[in-house]
Amino acid sequence: NGLVLQAVPEALRHDRAVVLAAVRQDGRALRFASEALRADPEIALEAIKQHPEAFRFTGDLLRVSRSFAIQATSCCGEVLRYFDDRLRDDSGVALAAVALDGLALGLAGPVPRGDREVVRTAVLQNA
Repeated sequence: NGLVLQAVPEALRHDRAVVLAAVRQDGRALRFASEALRADPEIALEAIKQHPEAFRFTGDLLRVSRSFAIQATSCCGEVLRYFDDRLRDDSGVALAAVALDGLALGLAGPVPRGDREVVRTAVLQNA
């Protein structure tokens, strides 16, 4: 169970291999990782793949990064719900989400919901 990370000594919360194993078991374990590892894109993506809510525990820079948002939505469209309005209203981010899960269109902002390519991709993905 990855959530045991909350009970381990601080030094192990800085251990990349330990944290990676924990988030692969339960993505929410990311909240107990060191700040540096919460900002590691590979670890954050593994956590998000396992549990989309883990996005809330990623490092500050990752949470506002467009390129990371596209990576995250490419592996889990549902994670779009945790982005700030600026990223949810980005057609490129939404396109990555709906290419995986057309229903993610409902989580997108008004701009991508009015974007022909995003809507078409969402419709075709769920066909």
